[in-house]
Amino acid sequence: MIPLISIIIESLSRKTRELVMKSMPFLEESEAASKSERDMIFYGAPLLIFISVKKSPNPLWRVVNFLDCGLAAQNMFLFAFQEGLGSCFIGFADHLNHVPESLAQIGIPEDHELMAPLIFGYPKEVPEAMPREAKVLRWI
Repeated sequence: MIPLISIIIESLSRKTRELVMKSMPFLEESEAASKSERDMIFYGAPLLIFISVKKSPNPLWRVVNFLDCGLAAQNMFLFAFQEGLGSCFIGFADHLNHVPESLAQIGIPEDHELMAPLIFGYPKEVPEAMPREAKVLRWI
């Protein structure tokens, strides 16, 4: 039996892919992948978190809200990594802001907008960190 959350994530992924395909031209090599059944949006992740904020009539607040949500997402990503989880910010999911019914399906009120769509899961592989050397140009 497929858990309800997986069905909802798959539904949102299909809707997002549909919206992206209508609004953005794809590279030739991406077009074939976009027609497959593979989840190109949320990559089959078992956890999807949407950070949303109340819409503001002032466009400057959208920038502030986006930055605040980005900082919250970064903190979640750092903690997830510490716990052995992978994570990713999914920019394509912003298209869901144009379909209030999809956001309402997951409890985001009509007077809110999606700011930070995030996925979490166990990575298939964890690449080894590359050695780094501090290059200080000038101390002030």
